[in-house]
Amino acid sequence: MNYRSFLIYGLALCFSGILIGQNDYVMQREQMVKTQLQARGIKDPLTLYSMTNVPRHEFVPKNLVEHAYRDGALPIGSDQTISQPYIVAFMTETLKLKSTDRAVSYTHLTLPTIYSV
Repeated sequence: MNYRSFLIYGLALCFSGILIGQNDYVMQREQMVKTQLQARGIKDPLTLYSMTNVPRHEFVPKNLVEHAYRDGALPIGSDQTISQPYIVAFMTETLKLKSTDRAVSYTHLTLPTIYSV
């Protein structure tokens, strides 16, 4: 195997690992939506779509990534937590936001965060 072939083979292996890893997260999100949200009565299509597509694992510390889709809150530092997925979905569905609405999130440690819906 020449250098070029070896390089192409190595890159293909790296990228396939990334894609397989991302597929695991997609499957975990889909399972979370089915067993934690829909099973508890979350029905709003946009809430379910968002919860299925937002990569929750990217918002938790690296040492907790494997727990990102579990049925519970997780610590994210500075005495803060990322809420349990059901709570996030329940609050989002309850707001009945439209695409033109904006939501503001306040914490005691940060400035307000504005979300376009």
